Amino acid sequence: MKFKELIENIELRPKSYLRNESILEFSTLLLGFSLSNHDIDKEEAIFFEHFNAYVNSCYNHDENYNWAYLFLILAGGDEKGALSNFYMNYHKFMSQYCNY
Repeated sequence: MKFKELIENIELRPKSYLRNESILEFSTLLLGFSLSNHDIDKEEAIFFEHFNAYVNSCYNHDENYNWAYLFLILAGGDEKGALSNFYMNYHKFMSQYCNY
């Protein structure tokens, strides 16, 4: 499975992949997937290289927050709301960087 497919599948059926609809659980799953033994595709490389800076710049943060924690802060601690915010930003990011 490709990285982009994994995110799309989780977005469509989060309970199939996540115990809780949690931004922190989701980010851990993505990191684990990235560290697994598979061929890293263009979208995955771009995501891990640029997404964090993209999110910080979108929300005008000079500090380099981890994207998952930034979404959690912006959602007032609501893990599910933070995950929804991730998907919205992820699609914008991919359309800019990967012609998604």
